[in-house]
Amino acid sequence: EEEEDEDVDMVGSTDLWGEAFSTSEESDAASEEESESEDWEDNLSLEEEDDDEGEVHDDVKNFKREVRESLLRADQEGKIVTDNLVLEINSSKHAWNTTLCEVNQCVLESVLTLNLDLDLPAAKLLAHVKNNIGKFKGLLDKYSKSKSGEDYYLSAIPDLVKRYPPFMDTMAKILHLLYDADILGESSILSWSSKLQDMTLKKKLKAFLDWLEEDDDESSEEESDSD
Repeated sequence: EEEEDEDVDMVGSTDLWGEAFSTSEESDAASEEESESEDWEDNLSLEEEDDDEGEVHDDVKNFKREVRESLLRADQEGKIVTDNLVLEINSSKHAWNTTLCEVNQCVLESVLTLNLDLDLPAAKLLAHVKNNIGKFKGLLDKYSKSKSGEDYYLSAIPDLVKRYPPFMDTMAKILHLLYDADILGESSILSWSSKLQDMTLKKKLKAFLDWLEEDDDESSEEESDSD
C-alpha cells in the first residue's frame, strides 16, 4: 500500500514563537549566544564515534549511519524518491535487527540533522531544518503512519535536545513545523508532553503546548455546538 512520492511544499508555519525562518544576519547578542558552545559542530560530525558510549547498541549506531548515508546520497543526487528510501531503510532495519521505535527515532534524527551546521544562528538553523523536512516529508509521513509512529518520533525528542544543544531553544518551532506538515498530530504531541519528565524542555515548549491546548479546546467546543 505504498503511496506515490510527490513533491510536497511545506505548509507555511504561523510564527508564534519568534522569527523562526528569517535568513537575515542575527544581532550581536544572538551571535554571542550562538557562540557559547564551540563544540557543537563536533557533536554532529563525530556522532558515530562517540554516540552515547555504551548507551546505544552498536546495531542502532550502524543502522543510523546507513539511514544517514541513504538520505545524504538521495539528497546529493537530487533524486529523493520516498519508496526507494523506505526499501533501503527497511533493508538496513532487518540487517541490524532494529525495532520500529528505533527506526523512527533514527529517521527523524537523520532528517532534522542532515547537512546541518550547529554553529548557525537560530533562524538559519531552523530554515535548514525546515528545508530538510520539506525534502523528506514523504519519508516522514510513511513512518508516522505506522502503528505508534508519531509516538516513536516524539520519544526521540528528549535525547535530541541533549545531544544537539541548539535544539533545546528551537524545539518548539521544530515541533510546530512537524505539526504544520501533518507529520505529528495535536493529540500525540499533547499526550507525549503530559508525560514529559525533562522540565527544562517542557518549559521551553510551554507556549507551543498552551497554543495546542487552546486550539484543541476550541475544536471541541465547535464539535459540541454542531451536535
